[in-house]
Amino acid sequence: MKKTTVKKCKYPKCNKEIYKKHTLFCLEHSRKMKENGKKAGEVLAVAIVTVPIAFRTATNIIKRIKK
Repeated sequence: MKKTTVKKCKYPKCNKEIYKKHTLFCLEHSRKMKENGKKAGEVLAVAIVTVPIAFRTATNIIKRIKK
């Protein structure tokens, strides 16, 4: 007979079963992580664009104050 082991979700305090062999999280948490990853990517893209602009503006203001 073949032994079957039930794999559990690796998310903290979650005891749901995993339905695919190579996944770490249950369906609910894998979906949440994908959504959060997309949101984090969008925030990162905005930050990459705005931080250099803010840095240039701040340095220009400091140069004007020193004159």
